[in-house]
Amino acid sequence: MNYQKVYNNIIYKAKSENRKKLSKTNSVYIYYENHHILPKCLGGTNDPENLVLLTAREHFICHKLLTYIYPGNRKIYGAFFRMTFNKNKKYNISLKDYAYARELNSKNYIEFNTTHKKGKSYKYQMIEKYGKDEGLKKEIEYKNKISENTKGKKNPMYGISVYEVWVKKYGKTEADKRKEKRKQKTSKSLKGKNIGKKYTKNAKEKNRISHIGKHHSEKTIQLFKEQRKGEKNPMYGKHPISPMKGKHHSEKTIKILQEKAKNRPKLKCKYCNKEFTVSMHNLWHGEKCKYKNL
Repeated sequence: MNYQKVYNNIIYKAKSENRKKLSKTNSVYIYYENHHILPKCLGGTNDPENLVLLTAREHFICHKLLTYIYPGNRKIYGAFFRMTFNKNKKYNISLKDYAYARELNSKNYIEFNTTHKKGKSYKYQMIEKYGKDEGLKKEIEYKNKISENTKGKKNPMYGISVYEVWVKKYGKTEADKRKEKRKQKTSKSLKGKNIGKKYTKNAKEKNRISHIGKHHSEKTIQLFKEQRKGEKNPMYGKHPISPMKGKHHSEKTIKILQEKAKNRPKLKCKYCNKEFTVSMHNLWHGEKCKYKNL
């Protein structure tokens, strides 16, 4: 079958009838849809010469014909798939068309993934064209260029939170629901993931610097207090237990501790003329010695 000829005949018939979109209240109203004669993905424009009004049936048939005329074109396949599974349900498709659209979409997905894995991404295109070292440099330059063009105030989302976008799009009530849902989802996904996690020195230092000069507000402090009040406190009704309770050092450990104790530096109290470790001297002797006033 000559698919291009069939396609051209449908377009010619529609053009020759000088169709116009009328109001639904008009007695001679016919439902029409705009169609690009040369698809936009192939360089088609929105000029009147490239547009034609088709009935829903003609429009569906034309997009199916385009999949045969331009085999392997992902965007043509995608347009037909979206038309087949249109939410508005303007088209009564047959089981054959349903299966064909599904198969095309599956083929489209597989081809995209295999070509991508074979090296059709920008990175591998640059490697093929300039060699490994120069290709990787080109890829880094490309990434940096995108980063510069979307950094700071150049970013369309600069200074705008997702919540603000939701408020404008859905209203405050719906935005609050979405915010709470997102919060719960994030909390659930992160639960238990930081247990046993060890931070690097750089991460710790970065975290320390970021908190310098910052203090919790009175409202936050009160919130923390409420969250740990009474039975909400994990230590409620419990007594702190020493981690060494019921445990004893081995003989080897005792000997090591005794040796360390012998080598500790000592200070002599000038009032009682006895020697003590630095900590004991500072705690009970020196100016605090009980023999000071004797």
